[in-house]
Amino acid sequence: MEIEKICRRFIWGMKEGRGKTHLLNWRTLCRPKVEGGLGSRRMQDMNKAFTMKLSWGILNNNSSLWVEFLKAKHAKTQTQIAEVQATSRDSSL
Repeated sequence: MEIEKICRRFIWGMKEGRGKTHLLNWRTLCRPKVEGGLGSRRMQDMNKAFTMKLSWGILNNNSSLWVEFLKAKHAKTQTQIAEVQATSRDSSL
């Protein structure tokens, strides 16, 4: 992901227009601090967590802004969001 590239470039820096040698890999840096990492989070993991949180809100009829937005966009005629048929343009959520 582009965001992770920016984070990695910030941490490892540049020298004479080229990336410096990486002393640790990105997965190690993303470990919690108590396990020797920096506590950074991988964007893929964060995206999965946010998607699951949104899914939970949809299934439990949460009234948050994003849940209401998705219901208004995709469940115009259905009373239950679970009845909505996905199209090829929809997200995996």
